[in-house]
Amino acid sequence: METNVVLVLLVGLPGSGKTKLCKALKALSEETENFGKLVLAHVCYDKLIPLSVQREFVEQKKSEEKSGKDRNRTDGENCEITVENESTKELKTMDEEKDFEGDGNEGQSISEDWKSARLKIHSQVDQLLHFINTRRTESSVEDFFGIPFGALEGDMCVILLDDNFYYRSMRYEFYQLARRHSAAFCQLYMECSVEEAMQHNSMREESVPAEVVITMGARLQPPQPHLHPWEANTCVLQGQGEGQVRQAWSAVVQAFQHGLTPVEDREEEVAEARRRCSQSVVHQADLSLRAIVKHLIKKELQKASDGERDSLPASQVAARINSARQAVLADLREGVLEVLSCLADAITKDNRQEFDAFLEVEMKKKL
Repeated sequence: METNVVLVLLVGLPGSGKTKLCKALKALSEETENFGKLVLAHVCYDKLIPLSVQREFVEQKKSEEKSGKDRNRTDGENCEITVENESTKELKTMDEEKDFEGDGNEGQSISEDWKSARLKIHSQVDQLLHFINTRRTESSVEDFFGIPFGALEGDMCVILLDDNFYYRSMRYEFYQLARRHSAAFCQLYMECSVEEAMQHNSMREESVPAEVVITMGARLQPPQPHLHPWEANTCVLQGQGEGQVRQAWSAVVQAFQHGLTPVEDREEEVAEARRRCSQSVVHQADLSLRAIVKHLIKKELQKASDGERDSLPASQVAARINSARQAVLADLREGVLEVLSCLADAITKDNRQEFDAFLEVEMKKKL
């Protein structure tokens, strides 16, 4: 289905060349006369969410990590007492790993500001798409983006969302938005190593904190069209030359032929049901992993006692195993770890044993 608007997501680390590509695409579009009046709207997140907020956020995360290490030591001591005394007390483990965007109490205002800003951009893009299709919207949208809506009255419109979009869930929200408005959806993935990104980032007039680049590099979920059909229209770009600009432009132009069909109400209900099931699976995994942690700590300490391996303080053993638990939970929560198909809908009495075995295998991979 053809459409007159394409929503394009720029995916990649800070310093990978996303903003530079957007400017090059805009210049190229102004030289193109084959498609009637085509207009590009560049929505740059760094301008809408100041880098100063990112710096504050990094400082917050440092503080959280420090307090997490302190809790880690305390929990390790608790584990040592529990295992050695074979107490009937339930093993106490560390809190779940916080998302990069943060959802803890410490520095909550910064995290909430960050989330609120992103939600507002999503809402305003929604209104922008509504305007393109109906020519009716609130004046606040025009003020928010600083784009004169008179400039968006072309035959075809491309909206470039210039952000990192390092989590797949961030991108899927905009895929749903494009589908709701019968727009096309396209991803331009700037494939770049952390080292290259940091080098390019350091040369910018206002650079992103290095800690942000490193953290995003560790958590970046690249597009996987072979696993997620909604990511099928993805163009992978390496480098920042003219060839890459032409390749990206071709992907964007071709996207106009693939407008999405609006989501029916029933599909929204199914998506919501799946989201709730996913949350339930993570919760059940947390309960199971606590028991697995207790078992593994006891097993490791017994090996040390029997002389099968070098003896380590119980606190270090507990900290290492707890860290693996957090990593498994984070993978489940972020969709990195694919749950077995037979367990995907819900955890029941019938599949509990298989679920626990699956989690224990993943735990051991992390150790």
